[in-house]
Amino acid sequence: MQARKLTAIQGWRWLSEAYAIYRKAPSRLGLVVMGYWLCVLLLNAIPVVGPVLTSILIPALSVGVMNACRQIDLGKPVEPIMLFSALNQESKANRKTLFFLGGTYLLTTFGVLSISVMVDGGQLLSLMTGQIPINDETLAHADISFAALTVLTLLLPVLMAYWYAPILAGWYGLPVLKSLFFSFIACLRNGPAFLAYGVSLFLFGVLLPVTVLSMLSAVIPEASGLLAAMVIVPMVMVFAPTVMASFYVSYRDVFAVSEDA
Repeated sequence: MQARKLTAIQGWRWLSEAYAIYRKAPSRLGLVVMGYWLCVLLLNAIPVVGPVLTSILIPALSVGVMNACRQIDLGKPVEPIMLFSALNQESKANRKTLFFLGGTYLLTTFGVLSISVMVDGGQLLSLMTGQIPINDETLAHADISFAALTVLTLLLPVLMAYWYAPILAGWYGLPVLKSLFFSFIACLRNGPAFLAYGVSLFLFGVLLPVTVLSMLSAVIPEASGLLAAMVIVPMVMVFAPTVMASFYVSYRDVFAVSEDA
């Protein structure tokens, strides 16, 4: 399996091409993505075992979302139940691989967070789990800042290994180590494309809505709550499904998958 080496311009277009997929079936894709996040929230709400179950099932659920994106891309019908299509596939080996991917991601993330405990005595972990409040004083703490930088640095190769791994395991039946390896190499070969993609996410997902909300609030300060809702709702209904579709678009480009295949 050969990963293409793309330019930064191609990575920059991933978000716009994902929006084109969303526009083909906005309600269908929106329902699938809302179902995905609802499942994540409900699973996380289960005491003790919830976060573990969530981590184990997320790769399979994400493949379900990618199945929906591929169907829409090919002009085929999509039903919300497709979210669970990776759990219903005939290959038990593929399902087990997806579960193992989720489990190994959980263990790897736990290992990285454990390293942060050695750096700051557990302050970052306490912050992330809600044991200490999030405020300017806490965020400015030197040890927490260094621990956060350490975690981000160590998590980067982990995210690279897991970016395409669920698709490679779910669609091609690759075992855990091979899917992680090919995903890591694909991301490594396409650093400029992913950097441009990250910039586009920041611009359209953070900077643009914050700027629009700030400008509107300055003009109509008494309606700041309503204005915030007017900005947040489109973000949830449009931008979230578009971002999920962009994962599929990046896979399609990197692995040279034809839209008509």
